[in-house]
Amino acid sequence: MIKRIISVFLAIFIILGTYGCKKGGSGDDSLVVLEDNSDINLAIANQGTLNPLETTSKNVQSIMNIIYEPLFEYDEKINAVPVLAESYKLSEDGRQITVKLRDDIKWHDGTKFTAEDVIYTLSRLMRSNGLYKKTAEKISGFTAISKYEVAINLNRQELDFAYCLNFPILSQNTRYTDGFDFVPIGTGAYKYESRSENEIVLIPNSIWHGNPIPKKKVVIKLLRDNFAVSEAFGVNETDAIIPEENDSEAFASIGNSQNKQIVSKNMVFLGFNTQNSKLSPEIRRAVELLLDKQKILEKDAYGYGKVCDISINPNSWAYVSADLEGFSQDYIATLLEHAGYTISDGVYYNGETKMEFEILVNSNNEKRMAIAETIAETLTASGFSVYVNKIDYSAYVSRITSGNFEMFVGEIEADSVINPLEMLDSNNNYFGFDISELSALNAELYGKRDKEKYRETVKQIVRKFSENPPYVPLFFTTAEVYYGTNVSGITEPTLTQRYKNIGNWYFYSAVKKETEEADD
Repeated sequence: MIKRIISVFLAIFIILGTYGCKKGGSGDDSLVVLEDNSDINLAIANQGTLNPLETTSKNVQSIMNIIYEPLFEYDEKINAVPVLAESYKLSEDGRQITVKLRDDIKWHDGTKFTAEDVIYTLSRLMRSNGLYKKTAEKISGFTAISKYEVAINLNRQELDFAYCLNFPILSQNTRYTDGFDFVPIGTGAYKYESRSENEIVLIPNSIWHGNPIPKKKVVIKLLRDNFAVSEAFGVNETDAIIPEENDSEAFASIGNSQNKQIVSKNMVFLGFNTQNSKLSPEIRRAVELLLDKQKILEKDAYGYGKVCDISINPNSWAYVSADLEGFSQDYIATLLEHAGYTISDGVYYNGETKMEFEILVNSNNEKRMAIAETIAETLTASGFSVYVNKIDYSAYVSRITSGNFEMFVGEIEADSVINPLEMLDSNNNYFGFDISELSALNAELYGKRDKEKYRETVKQIVRKFSENPPYVPLFFTTAEVYYGTNVSGITEPTLTQRYKNIGNWYFYSAVKKETEEADD
């Protein structure tokens, strides 16, 4: 294909073309760079339905996000940005959100977008088992207040439910199925044209409310599995790829690629059983201060992540660091002394009892096993006696949920993105931690729309959290989007739009340029 011709000379054409090169003699350049109008090619494993509420494939989700639009999406600082919504307001108790909708949106079939479409989507969402199931579980009811306003009631208090309203909105005219015969009708920049056994074709939506209207088609190859998707990218048959989780390092060596990283919703952490008498607040605080999070990230996760001190995405406007640098070994020794431990021959004892701990880890996850080993080595070198117990996933889950553990290495998807205590609610508090003191502070965040005041309260929560940690946040993992080196016009991806502004991507063609010269 024309756009696959990648060379040093092509790079020179691009550079010279940027400066308006012309034909001619002395003082006039002879190169003219033309933009290639080839299709944009992507690929996914042929995993079945394109229904965005029913799919469990994150790659299918990313494709559907260029067809569909949500009420709100995230920007690069993880602000909730209105898309199909115009504005919203929260109730004082955090259990209802009222959303005013835009009145200038049309579906791909030309019909008007209204509140009835949102109600239809919510009713389907409540019965779905796809990637937005966790959001659906938070909703208790909903109603259309008017043609362009809806109210959504929640099962419990939420800090700001707009951050959860990032699921695709479906037209009430959709023929709803969870199979191969599902036909997408969205409001996004691209609309569905056709699906065959081997590919899906998307074309620009000429009535899209955004700007500019895309010019290129998007062709999505349907391949047998994720390995085939990776191979297609490796041989330049596709223009971009989103690696499956934990596969990013495998793409780092591909020479024909460029990449963009985003911080995902997944946080890796070291959990404590706070009901275990050996794990007093002083011991947990000492462990937190002894761990070098950046070293763990670089050594055991190949640098694919961003260190954190709380369960808020570290790229978010709401994130606040605990500033754990600069604590001396003397301070850590004092903490351990207050906990009743003294050091002898390089090992801490409480009387005759050695300071000894077990770290549980899932034996099916190589990255987390490596992290557990690094933590054990660090603590052992500091006078602890720590061993790693690698057990299968079912036993791992059973022991944690029953409270039969001392420490464990885990990973969780932090769905709320701005809630500093998300992991300590009734569904996730596996640590036996008394949250009452922190809850009083967290309650101040409800309904607080002033971001600076919000951050000030988060700062207080982070300080108290780090003084008596129920777990040690280590890092949020990163997700990657890889692009061919010939792809230009790339916009930074976001959590809600991995193929952000795909309609603006473009290529350059040396061959077309040569053809123009031959015609002259």
